[in-house]
Amino acid sequence: MNKEQMTPTPLARAIGLGSAKAGFSHWWLQRLSAVFLIPLGLWFVFSLAALPEYSLSVIRTWVGEGLNALWLWLFTICALIHARLGLDVVVEDYIHTRWLEVSIKVLLSLALALSVVLVSFAILTLARGA
Repeated sequence: MNKEQMTPTPLARAIGLGSAKAGFSHWWLQRLSAVFLIPLGLWFVFSLAALPEYSLSVIRTWVGEGLNALWLWLFTICALIHARLGLDVVVEDYIHTRWLEVSIKVLLSLALALSVVLVSFAILTLARGA
């Protein structure tokens, strides 16, 4: 074989590089969460705009009515997941030290889990009227 046949093509050099394995699912989840946030966000804005005032008693009554607690929970969880996916991209793009990147991602995962628990507890407490 001569030297030209042994030189790898640009495609051969690129195979196995980048995020082609997990990047699509991350990208798809980001878009999916954005699509869910559109109607949930519109519901949230219009529901709050329809309230006569924003006192604690009115908010408790509003959360306790019908499916408002469920929609509020879905909106908040979807927003938290969307934010987490976006922060992952920022960390991957701007943090180049591997141990620091992993540490920040672990802290973000813990913050997301804690946020989900706290949001769920708060909405449940408001919905029960306690």
